[in-house]
Amino acid sequence: MAAFVGVFVSVPTAAMGQTFAYAQECISNVNNATVHVPAAAEPTLPDGTPVETGDTLAVYTAGGTCAGYGVWGTDGATLAAAGSDSVDVSDDGYAAGDSLKFKVFDVSEGQETTIESGVAYASCDSLGVPVCAEGAYGNGTFHQVSGFEADSASVTRTLTLADGWNFISIPVETDLSFETLLPECSSGFLYTPENGYISIGSDESIPAGEGAVVQCQADTTSVTGQAPPSTIEVEAGWNLIGSVEDTVAVDAITVSPPGIVESDFFKIAPDGGYQSAAELRPGRAYWINVAEAGTLEVSGGSAPLASGTETPSKAGDLAEANRLVFVDAQGRQSTLWLKEGLSEEQRSDFELPPVPPGDVFDVRFASGHGAASFSTEGTSGGAAEKHRLQVQGVAFPVEVRLDTDREGRRFTLSAGEKEVTLSDDQSSVQIQQSTGRFAVAAAPNPREFEFGKVYPNPIRTQAELEYALPEEADVSIVVYDLLGRQVARLVDEERETGRYQTQVDAGGLASGKYFVRMQAGSFQKTRQLTVVR
Repeated sequence: MAAFVGVFVSVPTAAMGQTFAYAQECISNVNNATVHVPAAAEPTLPDGTPVETGDTLAVYTAGGTCAGYGVWGTDGATLAAAGSDSVDVSDDGYAAGDSLKFKVFDVSEGQETTIESGVAYASCDSLGVPVCAEGAYGNGTFHQVSGFEADSASVTRTLTLADGWNFISIPVETDLSFETLLPECSSGFLYTPENGYISIGSDESIPAGEGAVVQCQADTTSVTGQAPPSTIEVEAGWNLIGSVEDTVAVDAITVSPPGIVESDFFKIAPDGGYQSAAELRPGRAYWINVAEAGTLEVSGGSAPLASGTETPSKAGDLAEANRLVFVDAQGRQSTLWLKEGLSEEQRSDFELPPVPPGDVFDVRFASGHGAASFSTEGTSGGAAEKHRLQVQGVAFPVEVRLDTDREGRRFTLSAGEKEVTLSDDQSSVQIQQSTGRFAVAAAPNPREFEFGKVYPNPIRTQAELEYALPEEADVSIVVYDLLGRQVARLVDEERETGRYQTQVDAGGLASGKYFVRMQAGSFQKTRQLTVVR
């Protein structure tokens, strides 16, 4: 009998690699109980992950001794839970009446899950076997597990990390250090309105409810802990907050005191920069700006954020606004807004969260906003105001595009030493040379009617001509031959103030001289055109 005391359990072939630790630790004494987990039970881990072929199930005592293990197969798993032994040199297993405690090694994730409670057992009455028990150890007893249930006091969530900088939070309460919890992350920062970004020490933890910016290698990890409080404290200014264990719609968040929220909830988007968030997801971090200290209730109460504590509505402020779109070489995109007459109060609604650390993609006005006012003339009648831009983490070449709903709108973009005018005729430009110096200004409106020369002239195929309107007008531009007959109508519509281009197609015109006449209100002017073959 003593020959069986303290022997190591042999390693099943299917379990090589993932079960080595169990083979070295687990004891096998003379006294034991049989624990069976049938495949029909389809057990899952507390986070909902199913136990799969190759996963290892082990039983441990309260003192941490492995008392037996088995490998999950097509028929389930059966293991012997070792009991105590009379030989002093042998480690004791379970004592009579001890509760069975399980660990599951998830081979697909390469990690271990401890299950101290929430184990469901089949009723002994339904099994019809002698010496049956339901989780309390007894020598020779038989226990059949029907499933592993979630521990109401414990939550497991998965964190997915991308290569580079990540905005994350820990959606459970845990004392694990930054280094232990996120071994693939080399550095990280918390943020407070008073102190800005604060470096996270390797032995420090990330508190539940707070967001963090961490630099990592791509990784997926699970974290288990107590469900965090649903109330998050915020200070006046920008706060980087965490999320809770479940997804919460922004409209379901309540705020105390009411009316302190001054911004949208912002997330960092993989396709470029800060974007408004409609919901808070576990493991993510979000920015929120508040006027004074208070609390956010993120459990989804009955009085939603939209009831008396809504974030500013921007749709009206951006009506008829012009959009300056940046698209870098990696496809990341950011949009800035330019609106004539945007008030300072309206502009404050477009304040962006603090600039992210490192080389995270970010494009904004140097004022820290996503929108700016413009005028075609300076305050004293001089040049229009130029807005400097702050650009970070952009991969060149960069396309800058003007999207506008108004004809004739023109903006001058400066990028390093390069300056280009964006308009209806040239709405985008490629910036090849890397630079951090960007600025934009509205090109001034014309002060008088203009009708430019035809270029080239003489023409063989096609020519261009420019015209300018100091005010809205019905514009007509017509081509006549020497006999005064109309041969082409280039423009015949109402146009807003601005500068325009139109083209003359000589493909259907015979060689010779022609006249191009522009009429806009009381303004008239004629240019001569020569077609050669």
